[in-house]
Amino acid sequence: MIAGMINGGEAESADISAWLYDSFCEAISADGVTAGVACLSAGAAQIFAEVLRTENIPYTVIIPSEDYEEHFDHRVDQLNYLTLLPHASEVIKLPYKEFTPGVGAKAEGMVIDMAEIVYMVAKGSARPLDPRQAKLYDLSVEKKKKMVRFNILNGVVTR
Repeated sequence: MIAGMINGGEAESADISAWLYDSFCEAISADGVTAGVACLSAGAAQIFAEVLRTENIPYTVIIPSEDYEEHFDHRVDQLNYLTLLPHASEVIKLPYKEFTPGVGAKAEGMVIDMAEIVYMVAKGSARPLDPRQAKLYDLSVEKKKKMVRFNILNGVVTR
């Protein structure tokens, strides 16, 4: 089973990061995940890749643009990216020079295409309210992907 992580944004606290780590460990085990795919964006996607690395599960990284490593707002997220990248079993580089939200969405669309099950971090409602995340949710539904949602507001994982 190939799991793909589409990012719901940065993990906003150490408690949320720890909950996501533990929840990803449980889900990966329950879903029989044998490989993963992510863009290594800040927060949840990096936590997901760290779990895969720790569990010795191969993962593919999709790099949206040539300057991707420069777009991180926080140095720690950039360092996490640079630490996780060499552990990837495969790296796919998209042909864009500069990172934009649209380029990021194309990369996350590829994650959805490659995944058999999509992991999505959310804040609340069944269908995300954030327009970018809502598009990714709709694309996952359209492509009939199994989804697991990790709700960081109430600590509930839904399938």
